[in-house]
Amino acid sequence: MVPSALIHGADRSMVNLLLYALAAEADPRLHWLDVRSDGELPSDWDPVRMGWLDARHAWSTDPERDLVPDHARANAAIFELVRSDEPPATLARLVDFLRLPDTMQRIVGEMSPAGGAHLLAVANADRIAGSFPDAVLAPILDAFEWARCSLFVGFTGRDPPGVSRFTHVVRIEGGSPARWTDARITFEREALFDGLRTGGIASPADLPSVARVFRRAAP
Repeated sequence: MVPSALIHGADRSMVNLLLYALAAEADPRLHWLDVRSDGELPSDWDPVRMGWLDARHAWSTDPERDLVPDHARANAAIFELVRSDEPPATLARLVDFLRLPDTMQRIVGEMSPAGGAHLLAVANADRIAGSFPDAVLAPILDAFEWARCSLFVGFTGRDPPGVSRFTHVVRIEGGSPARWTDARITFEREALFDGLRTGGIASPADLPSVARVFRRAAP
């Protein structure tokens, strides 16, 4: 199974830095999709703004325009692309993939299949949560798994949607990256590090790959 992860918490900068830390640990060649309005500037703690990502792997998308599934157009594309003798399982996966928003399809399409699975981290997914209820999230994760691509999602706020659909769920509690050593990380579903259990709580300072990211952001 291709892993997927939901990282959530109350502070946007803390969530995004942890999202980057976990995604980069899983795949240093990750692609990063920032959900924000065209006129909105990223925060000072933003991984792209700090120059941590290859510009070819950094994307930004307006939540009101670019990430709305277009099922009618996708259905038309399916009739054009799918042969009548395709196996039902292949057809189902292709249907799921073609129903992804165009932006996600382009990103996945640019990920080279060489070397196995790749990873897309979506920052600020809470801004599009209303467009992706649980019934839509499952096919999205199925489509990413079919494309051998992991999906890591950052969500700021309470009650993130689709928790049961992700293989890993991580919560971070902390008020600011400037005080990151006081933060606490809880692995609510399937710990991402050896030696930690589901429900286990850790400090970012106890997780070397996470500590490196926070220390780099707030020395």
